[in-house]
Amino acid sequence: MADDILWFNGACRPAAEARIPVADHAVQYGAGLFETFRTWGGRAPLLHRHLARLRAGCRQYRIEFPAGTLLPRAETELPRILQELLARNGREDAVFRYTVTAGEAPPGLPAGPYRRPSEIVTLRALPVPPAGGRSVHVLATRRLAPEFSPRPKSLQYANALAARWEMLDRGLPAGAEGLMLTPEGWLAEGVTTSLFFFNDNRLCTPALDLGVLPGVMREVVLELARKEGMTVSEGTFPLAALAQAEMVFLTSGALGLAPVERIFDAADRLLASPATSRHPWFRRLEQGFRDACVTMAPPRGA
Repeated sequence: MADDILWFNGACRPAAEARIPVADHAVQYGAGLFETFRTWGGRAPLLHRHLARLRAGCRQYRIEFPAGTLLPRAETELPRILQELLARNGREDAVFRYTVTAGEAPPGLPAGPYRRPSEIVTLRALPVPPAGGRSVHVLATRRLAPEFSPRPKSLQYANALAARWEMLDRGLPAGAEGLMLTPEGWLAEGVTTSLFFFNDNRLCTPALDLGVLPGVMREVVLELARKEGMTVSEGTFPLAALAQAEMVFLTSGALGLAPVERIFDAADRLLASPATSRHPWFRRLEQGFRDACVTMAPPRGA
């Protein structure tokens, strides 16, 4: 990471040279937001959706953007920055993270809107699918209520960190995902992913009012499913529903659609082995998503 080139407050520079002041309220109070997305052929076709969610989160956190900052003009400026970062880091494609911090502010909780944000764009390698297929493991860590409703993609990440520590403590395999339930025991989401499963001829996903993230990929999959004529159900589902599912998959800005081949309970007992990657509905959704990424992507250099 220290050798990577990132974009920070208006310029590309080595990561080791980027500094956030200790008085930034992202450091003091976790006041900030971010978006994670990937490119296909150097282009980010879902960028406009991520920017819309980022702006909504900034409004919740009262982060304003003075003249010259990136977010107000990101639709036109950010694609150029992404291509420059890909070139300077020697990559064809990558997973990007666009972070906005609240910026420097006086000590104590704010007395007004934040008007000095910092903006950071970093990249990392594309994820490699795990050998033998992806597994999901039910966690004891619960998905707690978010700080705002709808839930922003914020720097308030303690819940996910706790889930990740549990995964490491349990020695779960690399490439596995943890699955969090609500405090009441309903299906919620992965540590960094949204959950989908197909049951009783319906594509099901936990409802947003359970505190799950309104994921960009989640929204895209729901749109694709309805376009394909699938019956879609956003609701409250028990863990037992996964054991009966014909297919189970995860979504995120980095993964796209990731098929799940094995599901384990909190005691690491096998609950189900859905043939997700071979399921005709999954193949249709995956192909529809790939086609959409090509047609939605602007020409390279635009």
